[in-house]
Amino acid sequence: MVVNLRHHRMDKLTALRVFRRVADSGSFIAAANELSLSAAAISKNIRELEAELGIRLINRTTRRMYLTDAGSNYLASIRTVLELLDTADDAVTAGRGEPIGQLRIAAPMSIGIARIAPAIAAFLPLYPRVRVDLQLDDRQVDVIGGGFDVAIRGASSLRDSSLVARKISGMRRVICAAPSYLERRGIPNSPTALAEHACLA
Repeated sequence: MVVNLRHHRMDKLTALRVFRRVADSGSFIAAANELSLSAAAISKNIRELEAELGIRLINRTTRRMYLTDAGSNYLASIRTVLELLDTADDAVTAGRGEPIGQLRIAAPMSIGIARIAPAIAAFLPLYPRVRVDLQLDDRQVDVIGGGFDVAIRGASSLRDSSLVARKISGMRRVICAAPSYLERRGIPNSPTALAEHACLA
């Protein structure tokens, strides 16, 4: 029963669109050409619509066709509904394949300023329907709880996480020290030797 009902509703919508096109074009043949349907299909839709309503919508002769009073009233009633449906369809299909909506990004302060902000500036003109919300914070963020779409972190892996990680860039690390400090403590000869030094990170 559900399948038949859904199928019936789809036929009804098609019939309404056909009726509108026939009324606007003033011809079954013209409506068939505009809708890429056969003249027989146009006639069938109108016939079934009239049978369901129990009224004649269109008077047809060998030379012309015209709407009945009931047909004119019915067309006025359904036109707004069909226009709303057309607008909804256009709004959905216009965004098909084009990113749209809000993109929330979390990133550390240094990376966000140096790398992410310039990338966003280049991104937005290409995708004007995307709104970017960039949150800069050096603390670890809750990606799911915070509602973030992307979180950028300086890490080689994710611990105990179902999130998916992708390497998008590398960061060169440089160790700096004042000459006076190196004179007092010596120059470390390996990364592990840094554990013996007073470091700010």
